[in-house]
Amino acid sequence: MNSLQKFKFKRLQKKLHKLHKLYEQDGAETQLKALISAFYSLAEFYKKHRFDKELPNAEFHALECYRVLSSFGDVKAQYLLGEGLLNYGKFWTDLSRNPLYKTNQARVYAKSFFEESRVYLQAADDQDYFLARRLLGMIYIHGWGCTPDLQKGYQLILESIDLEQAWSKATQIFDVLQLNSPEFFASLRAYKG
Repeated sequence: MNSLQKFKFKRLQKKLHKLHKLYEQDGAETQLKALISAFYSLAEFYKKHRFDKELPNAEFHALECYRVLSSFGDVKAQYLLGEGLLNYGKFWTDLSRNPLYKTNQARVYAKSFFEESRVYLQAADDQDYFLARRLLGMIYIHGWGCTPDLQKGYQLILESIDLEQAWSKATQIFDVLQLNSPEFFASLRAYKG
């Protein structure tokens, strides 16, 4: 991290502390919006510098920024936190399948991350955030931390496309999600009636 980036980082942290103090004193909506914006800026800074040795654990700091934003009810942060936690759950699941690292602890970590991920994704879905509903659908399809339920997963993905009003680009969405199976298209025909 060069000196300009260090300056930006310190300035951003000072701004965040100041906004947080003002929000705690007043609790005004204008301070909350500014605080949320500052937390997003800090999270983005951490994400950009996640491989910087001068900012160890930057990826975890970014997730914690999203956790704070989630506590304010920010739907995008709930989704981003849920997605990040889901990725950690998938990592621990993959590690537990490797014969070199096969321990019970890896499965415990995976289960914990999957459960927490679903909490945040469900909170975002409750606010009709289509990406959260789509990711919840993928969780059920792949059985990440739960028993696979293809029908429920497909249903959630189709509902997410309805929420987004994106039927015109549905085939692109299916390709990105790698949902080109006959079972999925049968579910699509049933959904569309």
